[in-house]
Amino acid sequence: MSDTSTTATADAPAAAVSDAQDWQRRDGYDGPESFPREVMGYVHEESDALAGRELVVTTADGRRITVQFGDRGTLTVADADDRPSGPLPYRAYESPTDVFFVSYEYPDDGRRKSVLVVDLAHGTAVIVHSVVPSDTADGHQVALSHISGTVDVAGADITVATPGPVEGLPGFRFVLDYDGQYVYEIDIISETLMSWRGIVGNVGLQDTEEYTTTELAPGLFVLSWSEHVETLALTMLVDLNARRSHSTMVGYVPTEDLVLAVALGAEVIDSSRIGVAVRSVDAAESGPAAEAHRDVIARSHLQVWNEGRFDLIPEIYHEDFAAHFVTGIEVRGREAFQAFIEDHRVTFPDWTERIDDIFVTGDRAAVRYTSTGTHVGEFMGVAGTDRPIVVNETSLYRMAEGKIVEQWGFPDALHLIQQISE
Repeated sequence: MSDTSTTATADAPAAAVSDAQDWQRRDGYDGPESFPREVMGYVHEESDALAGRELVVTTADGRRITVQFGDRGTLTVADADDRPSGPLPYRAYESPTDVFFVSYEYPDDGRRKSVLVVDLAHGTAVIVHSVVPSDTADGHQVALSHISGTVDVAGADITVATPGPVEGLPGFRFVLDYDGQYVYEIDIISETLMSWRGIVGNVGLQDTEEYTTTELAPGLFVLSWSEHVETLALTMLVDLNARRSHSTMVGYVPTEDLVLAVALGAEVIDSSRIGVAVRSVDAAESGPAAEAHRDVIARSHLQVWNEGRFDLIPEIYHEDFAAHFVTGIEVRGREAFQAFIEDHRVTFPDWTERIDDIFVTGDRAAVRYTSTGTHVGEFMGVAGTDRPIVVNETSLYRMAEGKIVEQWGFPDALHLIQQISE
């Protein structure tokens, strides 16, 4: 998702944890409470350069928001359509020069956190609000709003640039090193989807998320996403010129009824330092056709296979679609393919495909992905075992008229059978 806004609404803070909310926990690590409570990674020096200054942000939807910085670590936010909020405690970090990452909180609403990123040299700005749901709200996901705008600085003469999506970002991948404690790989799959993977610390954790991004200046952009599995959201300023990033991670620890807002500092590193081959933005095939192909293929895995969104099959798969699997299975036509997926999801009800790589060239694409599930029904003659399985897979695709017309699938079926037969 590029440079768009999703409205977040704050709920009243919950006084205690109950069973009303189905808080989710990602398997494989100890949850948000395992992260440091204040700072993770490199400690970037806080800046007081904004003290006493007034900034006026005009958002993409036409609102004018005035931010007045006091001289004692507090600020006041006044929306033309709302009463002023403040004083609110804030922390500001300057990197690069005249670019500020400001995180602030609301003393009367502990579940709401905000980030303001301003580039005073180019007159661009981004505001991201994160709201942790209450214990009685529907859903466990952090509500996130990300909206771009321009900024006026009292007494300053700025040639204002137009903020917008990062051109050529789909297909780009970079690695973030949080002072050696954690290393994560970020892969921008398409205009709407990205994936992340733990390389050092939380090794093996990975997922695919919807994201929003805004370019402030060449090589400088804001990236935000709210994880769909657990109550965790990130707002990240990435500076590819200085090869560093600064972020705020908002998370929730239900056992303590604790909302976390952690400052994250990282280097954007050469992946060869950790033995990972990463392609640059120049090496990735870009352009509208390649980006559209990535998006369609990603949706086939994440929405059709994972979520059972069979209503999207006509939009994603060509009417002449055919699938060929190394196991000897042949499927032809949309209806037959839907039935094939439905049968598979009966055998593995929690079937999940997590994309590791997508490569696109012309009308062909290759995807490497990891599938997980629980074996509850008969599969290749083996009765349900209730065992968890992990399968490494690769598929090749041929595209036609913006849709998938042919697929060749290469799952590691032998390893799958071994997992349910031992």
